[in-house]
Amino acid sequence: MKNPAHQHLRKPTALPTLRSQNADAAWTVGWWQGTVTGFMLGLGAAVLLGWLR
Repeated sequence: MKNPAHQHLRKPTALPTLRSQNADAAWTVGWWQGTVTGFMLGLGAAVLLGWLR
């Protein structure tokens, strides 16, 4: 009898996408991700500076 802890997992299937990942869609997604990341870092820096005062 095989031990369940040593069973191999199947290869994962591709995740469904809402739209095709062409160059324009990838650029738009990257732009939004960069904008949100910059906003969150700016907000975090403002909170940190306000807390340090």
